[in-house]
Amino acid sequence: MEFLGKFFSTVRLSWKLWLVSIAIGLVSWPLAVIGKYIPVPKTPFAKFFVKPFQQRRGARNS
Repeated sequence: MEFLGKFFSTVRLSWKLWLVSIAIGLVSWPLAVIGKYIPVPKTPFAKFFVKPFQQRRGARNS
């Protein structure tokens, strides 16, 4: 992050901030793997809510 420091106003990280950054990375990787295993339905969830309203609209116009 020191590259182009004056242009982007970046500063060096302290060792505590480095440890926090590494800890966040170590926690986020397993969470991302767990998120990949959550099943996603083929039909979008919002379609279940749109369909009944479209049927009412069609019946009203008839």
